[in-house]
Amino acid sequence: MNDLAWWRLSGAYGDQERAILQFTEELTKMARVTDATAATVKSFLNDEGMVVLVSTIALAGFTNRFNNGLGVELEK
Repeated sequence: MNDLAWWRLSGAYGDQERAILQFTEELTKMARVTDATAATVKSFLNDEGMVVLVSTIALAGFTNRFNNGLGVELEK
């Protein structure tokens, strides 16, 4: 987790983790992913895994926007 902010430069993540982080970043920032990124992640995850991944990303995005919109401060 300590290297998450600079995952591209870190040696802490393997190919599957890097693919999922790329997918997560694209979906979060652009609300879509490139065909190449999707294909790479699909080489690691089955259909059920893809559904879990996308729903987890979507739920985290919803939760962040909901909390930010209401000014909810999370405890540290």
